[in-house]
Amino acid sequence: MAYTTSATGLALLRKHEGFRAKPVQLGESVWLVGYGHIHRGVKCAPLTQAQAKLKLAADLKPIEKALNKKV
Repeated sequence: MAYTTSATGLALLRKHEGFRAKPVQLGESVWLVGYGHIHRGVKCAPLTQAQAKLKLAADLKPIEKALNKKV
């Protein structure tokens, strides 16, 4: 059985991170956008909340995979 982040967990992460439509520069070629998504490279385009939710889910996939290997 593979575990994934629950809807409650996703809502908690979104609340904690807060939504940023416009990218915020953190350093040289490093941008923060959406719900805690880190983008590396040139400045990315602003995101809608729907796009940000998809990015958050995609960002969590490798973490979920690693945790499932350990459980």
